[in-house]
Amino acid sequence: MTVGQRIGELRKGQKIRQKRIAELLDVSVSTVSNYEQGVHLPDYDRLILLSNQFHVSVDYLLGVTDVHARPEVLQEEYIDQLTNGQVLDLLRMLNPENRKALIKYLRFLVADSSQTSCEGSE
Repeated sequence: MTVGQRIGELRKGQKIRQKRIAELLDVSVSTVSNYEQGVHLPDYDRLILLSNQFHVSVDYLLGVTDVHARPEVLQEEYIDQLTNGQVLDLLRMLNPENRKALIKYLRFLVADSSQTSCEGSE
């Protein structure tokens, strides 16, 4: 996916008009349209503004990563005084077999939680 496609997808996902993005970036609506069509790329400062608007990393906008999360998310506490980044580090220490087992168990827990919340609402 190109930078322009990501900008357009994020903008539409938040139901924001090109005019609003143009105002944010201090450019014309046609410039925003050109970004989305891949005719031009936003400069560094405007990439940062877009990143902040859409709550994604600049790396995501540029297509370097498909992970939406911004770097500061890694510093947020996850559980038991562990940050998201520390949990990720622990997961990366697992061997491939244990990673697969953990993912299988996580999927089971998510499905079980969904089922339990549905039963509780009846």
